[in-house]
Amino acid sequence: MPLVKLNFRDRQSSTSRRDSKLRDLSKIKAELFYQKGTTCDMPLTRLALLVVVLSVALAGFCGAATTKRKTGLMRLGCFVDSAERDLDEFFKKSNYVKPEYCVSLCKERGYRFAGVQATDWCHCGNTFGRHGQVADSECSLACAGDKKQTCGNLLDET
Repeated sequence: MPLVKLNFRDRQSSTSRRDSKLRDLSKIKAELFYQKGTTCDMPLTRLALLVVVLSVALAGFCGAATTKRKTGLMRLGCFVDSAERDLDEFFKKSNYVKPEYCVSLCKERGYRFAGVQATDWCHCGNTFGRHGQVADSECSLACAGDKKQTCGNLLDET
């Protein structure tokens, strides 16, 4: 489970109030990356299952404008996560987390998408985007494995 920072101003908060706040953690941001080349090579029948979820991003996979990293990764953007994980099939916490590390980890396990979150979490899955996309500026925490790159964000609830 990703790290979540909770700041409670009222130190007299009851246990039930804290429990309620913990249940309401629904907007943890994650950056998603995709290994260049694989989506456009997928059979059309498999693509049809993803068109609804990835209709905007699919154009980027096949040549339209997307942000490309020097490593050949395609950055798909900053997406909202919640207790019901967006990339929920595999995740790992590590001090080596950076986009390249996560893509490699997810690819060798057979997943199509990789996400970095909260500086040191890597998430893998075959679909994403069910909680929506937010501005890239929302995913601004430095990666544990490379401080020059960003690795998502965490919820800072007051």
